[in-house]
Amino acid sequence: MQYTVARSSAPACYPSRVKLAQGASWDKLPDGYDPVEFTDPSVLANAEDLESGKKWADVERPPLSVLGKRKSFAAGDASSVDAVASVDEVFKRFRNPGGPVGLCGRGLLGRYGPNHAADPIVTRFHNGRLQVVLVRRRDSDELAFPGGMVDPGSTVSRTLKGEFTEEAAKPGGAVDRLFAEGERGVVYRGIVDDRRTTDHAWIETTAVHFHAPPDVADELELSVTDVNEVSGVGWFDVDTVTTLYASHKEWLEMVKAKFYPPVLTGAAYPFARR
Repeated sequence: MQYTVARSSAPACYPSRVKLAQGASWDKLPDGYDPVEFTDPSVLANAEDLESGKKWADVERPPLSVLGKRKSFAAGDASSVDAVASVDEVFKRFRNPGGPVGLCGRGLLGRYGPNHAADPIVTRFHNGRLQVVLVRRRDSDELAFPGGMVDPGSTVSRTLKGEFTEEAAKPGGAVDRLFAEGERGVVYRGIVDDRRTTDHAWIETTAVHFHAPPDVADELELSVTDVNEVSGVGWFDVDTVTTLYASHKEWLEMVKAKFYPPVLTGAAYPFARR
């Protein structure tokens, strides 16, 4: 993939990124490339020694031998980080396999290397139009899927349902049926072009499509519980959605292609089921 968002924008707390030309890579860096190292204090306040699994962030200097064994989907299939990423000999960290983005450290991300997330893409047909559930993020005021980070000790499946009930819908029978019966496949698994990305920390997600039949869709009660991260939620006509957070628009286009013409086809997404 080619980073665009991660090289051109960042959260307000980030220092300025080194500007990089299109096509920049670890083998093709500008002369004197010397990005600032930045890790937000909120990350350091939630750090652990990698053994307890109770907190969401690494300590400042974890060993490469531990970091290299972590699972990554940067190459599509599950691999170890040391199989898909080279080592930055200056900082003794694994380099982002998507390429440099002009900032070192972790920024707002907890883990060096891949930070795993899960994004449920929930659709329905309403008055003959394909609709999708989207939330509005407080950090960027952009529309997005109601996803989140996979906590230590949790799973993708648990996170998909948990994030949906925290950010988009009240828990209950309709949500249970949607996640038990409505899965249509993994749309995307790999690196995300996210504004929080750094040279040493990146986000990898598993985006999964769920389609709600009319009776389930009618019973879903959209509601936001996590008001610190999300300001609103709703059903949106897919044809009217022009921009989304990070790489979400690309995944929505993949889902949309499954429904036109004009009914859901039997073709599989290019990723295996979880």
